[in-house]
Amino acid sequence: DGSKFFTSMYQFVNAGYIDFNYKPSESWDFLLGARYENDMTLIRFSAQGAANKTNLDKQRNLFLPSISIKKALNSKNNLRFAFSKTVTRPVLIETMDIDYINPDNETIRGNPNIENSDNYNFDLKWEYFPSTKEMFAVNLFAKRINNAIERSFVSSGDANGVTVTFYNAKKADLAGIELEGIISLGRISDALSKFTLGANATFMHTDVERSQQQLELEQPNPNYYKGDLHKRGLQGASPYTINADLKYEMKTKNNFS
Repeated sequence: DGSKFFTSMYQFVNAGYIDFNYKPSESWDFLLGARYENDMTLIRFSAQGAANKTNLDKQRNLFLPSISIKKALNSKNNLRFAFSKTVTRPVLIETMDIDYINPDNETIRGNPNIENSDNYNFDLKWEYFPSTKEMFAVNLFAKRINNAIERSFVSSGDANGVTVTFYNAKKADLAGIELEGIISLGRISDALSKFTLGANATFMHTDVERSQQQLELEQPNPNYYKGDLHKRGLQGASPYTINADLKYEMKTKNNFS
């Protein structure tokens, strides 16, 4: 019935992976991995009143390697390095070329040409364990995202004058530092020995290079685009995050040893 809205999505991900753990000595630990995926997505949809259905069929073969290296400097200090490649797939609302009104009365339309994002992740981490309950760590990280998926604005005849849609940026680069610590409050008083205080802080810089499609079709938003229209920060990526937690550990006779 062409007067009704219709949509269906089938996604098949057939994958295989292999891991190899190599310990040439007590202080070195290598973990090598590789994952192969055959990703097939079948989408069928029709807008309200449309006589014909639209087919969006996409298939992609993915090779996702990873490596993790740990060096135990001594009984209390570790140094770690990790690299991995991952993929980010667009969700249905980012893909289907239909209009959707969200609770904020914004019109959202998917982009049928949206592509997966390829993510290359790097981490270099130092860990220090003063005691069995305590830990301090410093992590330097970097990420390259090819075809980063971003919300965008295009001119439309709607009441708001713009429609929210989605495009692939050319690339996005992220780099930053993460600080993490867990300390036992037993250092202050024996009465607080079952309490631990944890804190985590991340400081990050991001840079996005916009694609030619974004430059040609987007309605620039002055809140995002200042200075060079080709580059700006990554949408949704906070330059810093800080959090903390207080934990109380209680053991009973029913706890597993």
